[in-house]
Amino acid sequence: MHSLVDLRLDQLFSRFGFLFGAALLALGLIGLVFLLRWSHASRPVLGVSLAVAAAAAILGAALFAPAAGRVGRALQRVVANPGPPAPSGPFPTRALDVLLPPREGAGAPIRVRLFIPAAAPAGEKQSLSCADFGGLRLADPAPARAFQLLVYTPGLLSVAIDSASTAAQLASRGYVVAALDDPGHDAPTDPAHPFFDFSSDEAFAQMVARSTAKSQADARRAQEALDRLTACASGAFAERVDFARVGAYGFSFGGSVAATLALLDPRVVAAANLSGFVFGPARDAAQKPYLVLLEDEPLPTQADFASAAAERRIYKTAQAEFLDAQAKRLAAPDAYGFMLRGTTHANFNDSIFSRADAKYWPFADPQQAQANVVAYLCAFFGHYLRGEPPGLLTAAPGKEIVALKGRPDWRTWE
Repeated sequence: MHSLVDLRLDQLFSRFGFLFGAALLALGLIGLVFLLRWSHASRPVLGVSLAVAAAAAILGAALFAPAAGRVGRALQRVVANPGPPAPSGPFPTRALDVLLPPREGAGAPIRVRLFIPAAAPAGEKQSLSCADFGGLRLADPAPARAFQLLVYTPGLLSVAIDSASTAAQLASRGYVVAALDDPGHDAPTDPAHPFFDFSSDEAFAQMVARSTAKSQADARRAQEALDRLTACASGAFAERVDFARVGAYGFSFGGSVAATLALLDPRVVAAANLSGFVFGPARDAAQKPYLVLLEDEPLPTQADFASAAAERRIYKTAQAEFLDAQAKRLAAPDAYGFMLRGTTHANFNDSIFSRADAKYWPFADPQQAQANVVAYLCAFFGHYLRGEPPGLLTAAPGKEIVALKGRPDWRTWE
């Protein structure tokens, strides 16, 4: 992350203006109180001092006012910490675990967390095998003929429930979400040898090769899970879920997996990337509809590229190359990109609702940020899986959103 001195003035005020405003407002009010109650300065000096303090308070109030509601909600959340919002779509939802066996008896089972539009009485099983699918009760998709299936791939070494609340929101809007664990989520890690390594040019090259191989292997595993889920389906689940036209979306590293899955599998007709770098062939290919939603991370600068700190220089160079690739992809007619102002990486999964990430709450309301993510996912998959109008994809965005399509130079994305 940039230090303050590395940010341009407009970047500083875009991200931290409300903090400067709060400080100015506090100093101005303190100064006014002090001058009015305890100052013994001469009348001309007192007048000038009062004017300066009042100007500071007014300027501070002007800078802070646009964020006042957001900051107030953040403070309330610190006290109450309500967690993720409840699903708000028209369908009731259920989340359940399914253990998918190998189709020909060889290999390990694949665990999937299913989020479904439900019509289930209390007490139904929360863990299913293939044999249980015939009794699984889904809501009636009428007037649609079927619910659309989405495959979700999580962040690096994470689990299927890392974005459970977003999956539940999608299920409440008529999607069936099959969420997968990262295959390596339970493997031991070595802090001395992190997966993402920007410490040197050699380490970075090895990381890219490692990431490319992993994203392709994980995509093949997701394809296998889709095959197994299709083979297991029976009863209402087989009748009310569309297995022919599928969407894929992923968070962070899972965004690369989702984009790669779209290249591998003809059933996957559209892929969405939530705040993730993309590796391998999927980086430049845009044969299918694609959506990328990005966090509000400071864009690379010449100071980054010239930095003597290897990790900063290499990371920001990699970020620039990724943004170049995304800008190129967004030139395709069915590709869309948006940046959510004030957000950080955590805003795209459920960690943002934990007090551990409370430091980010004043910058972007976590509930509103998730609502924006869900709205764009629904617009994207609704258009390409359901044939709905493009809606938000082509509409003028609100003040919290920056539309990236049609802007081939990422340096103009701030």
